Amino acid sequence: MLRGVGASEKNIACVNARSAIGALWAVAALACLLSCLASRPTAPDHDGSASGSQGGAGGAGMGGSMSAGGSRGGGAGGPGSGGKAGTGGAGAGGSGPTPAYLTITGSGGAPASAVVALTVTASFAITNTGQQTSGALTYALSGDSAFSLGLAPADACINGMTSLSAGASCIVQVVFQPAAVGPVETQISVTWVGSNVSNSIKWDASGVAPASGSFHEFMFPGSHYQDIKQGSDGNLWIADYGYASANRIVRMTPVGGTTFFQVPTPNAGAVQLVLGPDGNIWFTETNAGQIGSITPSGTIMEFICPSAGATPSGIITGPDGNLWYADRNATIGRITPKGQITEFSVPGAAPVGITSGPDRNLWFADQNGSIGRVTTAGVITMFPVPSPNAEDPQALAFGSDGNIWYTNINMINFAPVVGRMTTAGFATEFLCDGASLSNSIVGGPDGNVWFTVLTDEVVRITPDGTQMKIPVSSHPVGISVARDGNIWVAENEFILRYTP
Repeated sequence: MLRGVGASEKNIACVNARSAIGALWAVAALACLLSCLASRPTAPDHDGSASGSQGGAGGAGMGGSMSAGGSRGGGAGGPGSGGKAGTGGAGAGGSGPTPAYLTITGSGGAPASAVVALTVTASFAITNTGQQTSGALTYALSGDSAFSLGLAPADACINGMTSLSAGASCIVQVVFQPAAVGPVETQISVTWVGSNVSNSIKWDASGVAPASGSFHEFMFPGSHYQDIKQGSDGNLWIADYGYASANRIVRMTPVGGTTFFQVPTPNAGAVQLVLGPDGNIWFTETNAGQIGSITPSGTIMEFICPSAGATPSGIITGPDGNLWYADRNATIGRITPKGQITEFSVPGAAPVGITSGPDRNLWFADQNGSIGRVTTAGVITMFPVPSPNAEDPQALAFGSDGNIWYTNINMINFAPVVGRMTTAGFATEFLCDGASLSNSIVGGPDGNVWFTVLTDEVVRITPDGTQMKIPVSSHPVGISVARDGNIWVAENEFILRYTP
């Protein structure tokens, strides 16, 4: 931190004695004049803190702060390089006011290790820690163009206008909107007009290119939403697994109005949904071993899976007009809109997610390390995933590139993996940042694929593997695309609508 220079000098006016008293009074006047001159302070030594260089950059994250190098006159040159100890001025016994100091404290920013996809606004407080009122403050940004000055809050520093009394603060807002992958840096420099009092702070952040869209979250305390699909009525239908008292299907209007329908079987564990060919919503009950359906008006029917120990998970409408489901108990099931069930055994497999492919076959994720293909006649072919450490495929979706996309997890470092498989069974996998389970996946209206990660992120991946992350509130699971192109995400206690 740099000190203000120019400590006040003591100006003492000596009154000349009138010459009417004679030589005695002349001697006394001369003595008084000599005494006045001797009492003047020496000029302050400005080589102390003023010549020291600025101190190190402050923390880049929340609550990070920075102090500049150098100390007041009369002290050592502080952390700055090259500072010499001062000898005069206020620090050495002068009676003038204490020089003013500027400190800058950052809050609300992104940590240096963070990856940010959407705009982040940070607030930096500029404080006068001295004992005199400042001149007008000016400030500027230097560094990467991803940073810009934000809108002024009520307590903002007005550039070139705001003066701070002793101990007062004002706020500068900085907006970070990354335009490319990788770490970037900006520096905020603040100067006290009319002096050499100044300070600066650095903000380091890392980002990825943002999506050109907007999002809105609807909050539902106490819920544990697992999946979301648009129904034939234009509403959103949500599976609420119900770790607590909830065990229900939720109907939500596009603006957030909700109606709740209790699943008849207690603790059924509704996990995934799909719009059926009959206009009803069909869902799996993983705890009860059943398949359910609900009409737009809320009437629920349940159908028992015939195999012992059934744990159905994913469900999809097939090209044959039936519903198809994946059962972790080594089974793929087919159920007609009337409720007639046929099951196909998949020995050694644990099917979880299922989708309908562009080749008019069904494709499913096997948690034991494979992707399976099943024809509408029940003929099954298995394709192992390529990564030896990624052995837990979870969900699948058909992409606009004509391939099957699936989520997986690296069992060594638990980083999410996304795979792309051709209909001939050739796969390419992409490692994602983070260390958490990837869940649902869907082909987006923008030609990309979107998937959820439990570490509070929704990720967009292009056909060539380029990724973009969107931070969300709480453990996203299900994801789907509505007919108007909006992307909907089911979270723990939230529903997210994202408009690309």
